[in-house]
Amino acid sequence: MERMKWLFIMVFAFLIFYGVAFGDASLEYKSFPSGKVLIYLTTKYMRMDAEEYGIFPVTLIYDKNLRKISILNHDEKSYVEIDKKLLKDLRTMREEMEAQLLLLPPFMKEMAKQMMIMPGCREIEEIPDEVCGNSKIIGTEKFKDLTAKVVDGCKIFDVEKNSFVICRYWFVDGEKLNLDLEDFKTLISFLEFEWEFVKAMDSFCGTEAISIFLARPEKTLKLGYDLPIPVKALSVSDGKEETKMILDKVSTNKLTEDLFRLPKNYKKIEIEVPKFRRGGY
Repeated sequence: MERMKWLFIMVFAFLIFYGVAFGDASLEYKSFPSGKVLIYLTTKYMRMDAEEYGIFPVTLIYDKNLRKISILNHDEKSYVEIDKKLLKDLRTMREEMEAQLLLLPPFMKEMAKQMMIMPGCREIEEIPDEVCGNSKIIGTEKFKDLTAKVVDGCKIFDVEKNSFVICRYWFVDGEKLNLDLEDFKTLISFLEFEWEFVKAMDSFCGTEAISIFLARPEKTLKLGYDLPIPVKALSVSDGKEETKMILDKVSTNKLTEDLFRLPKNYKKIEIEVPKFRRGGY
């Protein structure tokens, strides 16, 4: 028994010595032209703090078990919640709206669509079915002593153009950053839920910063990583390349649950989903 105890201690010390960490993760990205995005991950929660695009700083808190996103507006000290029921109601609303629009003359269709856009949301001109539908690996490069796969063809949302543009990404193996697979599953769960919300709303509704992370080429390409983490991204538009973000810091320190709790002095804003009826709304 004593021998087993010392064997366990030696194995644990070996893992610590060689930088193998298990648990929570924090990723800090520099975004351009100025700003930053911080992502905090546990096996249950994800939090993203973003300061960019010249808009108010925004925080997203995601509960994987409940499949619920809370979007915090720090300027207004308020928040909205997006859950499975709301997503279902939004899809139903869109189906009913499209059916009603067929009954309207052309000059009234655009007016009716504008009336349906919720405050703080800007309708996207065209949303792709898959962000990385036509992506391909074009090579490998070094990023801070790590080998990165360079992927061309994914798309990122350009706020100024209000449309998706072609982007080039650099992905590294998250295991080389000592990230945990279970934390990564929380990130994937969040991205899938957020993408459902964007398509249901035809808008990011203030969460544009997350579009950088929607690229998941591993769905169609063999990157060779179980944890593909984007470390750099640049857009390619009109023949010009523009850096969008670069991974700056990584931490695997333990995170407290307080980080994922809503501030007590923030007011919840209810999202009212319009109801349609035959002959109008």
